[in-house]
Amino acid sequence: MLLDKTLKWTDAFALSMSVSGAIFASFGFALGYLGAFTAIFVWVFAALIGSLQNWFFLEAATMFPDKSGGIALIATEGWKNKFSLAGPIASFGYWMGWSAVLSIVGVSAGSIIKEQWFPKSHFTLSLGFTSLELPQIFAIVIIILFWILNRRGIDLAAKVSKIMGIFLLIPVSVLALAPFSSDWQLERLWQNFHLEHFTTLSGFKVLAIWLFLVCWSSYGTEMCASFAPEYKTTRDMKLSIISSGFYTVLVFLFVGIGISGLVDAKTALANPNGFYIDMFIKLTGE
Repeated sequence: MLLDKTLKWTDAFALSMSVSGAIFASFGFALGYLGAFTAIFVWVFAALIGSLQNWFFLEAATMFPDKSGGIALIATEGWKNKFSLAGPIASFGYWMGWSAVLSIVGVSAGSIIKEQWFPKSHFTLSLGFTSLELPQIFAIVIIILFWILNRRGIDLAAKVSKIMGIFLLIPVSVLALAPFSSDWQLERLWQNFHLEHFTTLSGFKVLAIWLFLVCWSSYGTEMCASFAPEYKTTRDMKLSIISSGFYTVLVFLFVGIGISGLVDAKTALANPNGFYIDMFIKLTGE
């Protein structure tokens, strides 16, 4: 039985808009460790890879017009007659990867909340075998809330995701215009730049590690490909891939440039999540 073809490219694009917000979770770490230029390169390059590989996902997804899903489904259906473990292995791999992403993004959001509303708090919850600080506690609450949201159904989750993507346009737009601010400095784009990252084997290894970490977030636009059997037309299918990939690349590029020209690498490394608060206050004058 074929799936109903009700999805427009704008629906999938709206859902994928929130993917670009992942840059706020770990760009501070990348800026501090790699330097501005290299950090921007890693994020933009990862987004480009994700955009290109989505076409391969799309090709595979269209092979199963009666099912909608990502790599786990493709692995299960494509290999079920030759290697039935392919599906579970792919599912477990995705579960491990996205669990790490949820943790990182959750703690990043928790850190920003703490810096904004509880900057002087040193609260710690001791559990005997471990202890939790405010960012970790906020992260747990956020993850549970979104789990409950997902349990309420895909329609509600999709609506919330679209709303979040639209609200994300506010900080993205502010940072895209940052180069026009007097606080933005072009020379900061070359701060902490190490040519060996691009010319030596050890440097390539460092870039590969960071690409692996970043790709788990930047590849999120693959959701557009996983909906392949549900698009109204082939045009909708292609436009969703093109628009989501192009948007993510541009956001990573302009946000990366905006942040890098406003913040010193040492400042970002000292407070990889909290520095956003001071940065936006300085930029907006509030």
